[in-house]
Amino acid sequence: MPKGVTDTITLKKSVEDSLLRAEYEAQNQYNLFGPDYLPPTKPSSLVKNFFVPINGTVINGFNPDNGHFGVDIISDGDQIINATYDGTVVFSSWSMNHGYCIGIQHADSYFSVYKHNATLLKKEGDYVKAGEAIAILGRSGDQEELEHLHFELWHNGIAVNPVDYMTINHPDEN
Repeated sequence: MPKGVTDTITLKKSVEDSLLRAEYEAQNQYNLFGPDYLPPTKPSSLVKNFFVPINGTVINGFNPDNGHFGVDIISDGDQIINATYDGTVVFSSWSMNHGYCIGIQHADSYFSVYKHNATLLKKEGDYVKAGEAIAILGRSGDQEELEHLHFELWHNGIAVNPVDYMTINHPDEN
């Protein structure tokens, strides 16, 4: 553009335009997945081979109505916790309630969480493969009396029952 020449187009917002924008933004303000999102009604066929995080027995099942968004798995002490699928560690930290926790973002909008570990073996930003060691079984946080893994699996931001995606020993199945 030659020196001294300026753009002379002036855009003006109409009242109708402003009202339409405000209405649209209010409708989608808290929508994480877009206007056409429908939550899954059954396990997705996109990811088929989840790795069991630890060999053990479920002692407390999935019950989202009671705020239990995963399963509690007991096993022999000092067992390795494995990544359930390839992904990136997005948090690796300690909290008062859950002890040493690690969370992994996977492909196809899956997210896995591993709580109450004795030790964490990976840090934020690490890429892990399915079956790779990420933690050691423990009883950290909230004064846990029983050494166990609390394992959660989420898909599109909704907690799903891990036993629908992998074979975990459950006492009701024996």
